[in-house]
Amino acid sequence: MKIVEVTDQKLLNQFIDFPYILHKDHIGWLPPIYSDDKIFFSKKKNHSFQGNHVKMFLAMNENQVLGRIMGVIPEKYNKRHGLKDARFCYIESIESIEIVHELLATVENWAKSFGCTQMVGPLGFSDKEPQGFELEGLDNPPLIMTNVNFPFMIDFMKLEGFEKKTDLVSFKIEVPEKYPEELYQKYLSYKHLHQNLKILNFKTRFGVWRYLRPAVNLINELFVEIYAHTPMSKKDIDLLVKRFILLLSPQYMKGVLNEKKELVAFVIGFPDIVEGIQQCNGRLFPLGFWKILRSQQQSKELILMIGGIKKEYRNMGLDYWLSLEYFEAIKKAGIKTVKSHLILEDNLKTHAKMTKFGGEINKRYRIFQREIKI
Repeated sequence: MKIVEVTDQKLLNQFIDFPYILHKDHIGWLPPIYSDDKIFFSKKKNHSFQGNHVKMFLAMNENQVLGRIMGVIPEKYNKRHGLKDARFCYIESIESIEIVHELLATVENWAKSFGCTQMVGPLGFSDKEPQGFELEGLDNPPLIMTNVNFPFMIDFMKLEGFEKKTDLVSFKIEVPEKYPEELYQKYLSYKHLHQNLKILNFKTRFGVWRYLRPAVNLINELFVEIYAHTPMSKKDIDLLVKRFILLLSPQYMKGVLNEKKELVAFVIGFPDIVEGIQQCNGRLFPLGFWKILRSQQQSKELILMIGGIKKEYRNMGLDYWLSLEYFEAIKKAGIKTVKSHLILEDNLKTHAKMTKFGGEINKRYRIFQREIKI
């Protein structure tokens, strides 16, 4: 077995293809969208490679791939936060501690040349990618845009001397018959503050398009202190729109406008499309795209992706107002279950809101860390 750096298109194709081979009999696996990966791992097409030091490696036995790993040194993020971190991500391996050890050691040795003092992962360019190894809830259906790993990867991390950096969780809520009375009374107590504000509802994807940039600007403003968050540029937004615009359902996007028609709060969700992605094994063609759209239309589960309120509009009950409007929309659509996307374990305010709706932790993911010994 030897470690090979990905330096040409043939090796890159093997890097991208390996998870499909490794997980072919893994019932709970959620394949990535293959065409997305072709763009994401391309240095020419994914501008996230710019401003970061990146290496990809394969563990190979002759022509057979046994494992893979990607190393990222987020130079801008490190400078902004005074860190010397190296990240590892997109790590996959057969059940072999020796292979995992060699992959991690290769990234660590590379990171030493940049003066890095800590290894962190799984974590890629930013928090908008899959983060952490799945620690709890492996028997539950997978969650879109998250890692699905074998349990042995957790054991291998511990054997390699890695410790917990932070956890992220996903909540699952069975939609109640009625909006919780306690929350409704909270909404009423703040209602008088909403006179100059307006709920923004969407009817078409074109209407959504108009407010995507203001929403991203608000995300950049609100999430600046969130771990691993990297502000999105125009190119980031364009790439995000291309990937998800056809999957967005206008009825599951809500906003709040002030008297100047500025977006001051929003929430975004979309129907769970996991079943469709699994059916087409991540391939959009020839029939994959149709299968994904069909699963979107038939799904009774909603993934709550992201939301936020502008700082000066907090403590005005906009969260209760938005949740009430959102509740009415999902009840009308026949949604039975809502799952949150990943929430940091120390985001206790959001945890409390999920709990008030009867939410319970459905999955837990862990980002690990280990000191680099020079």
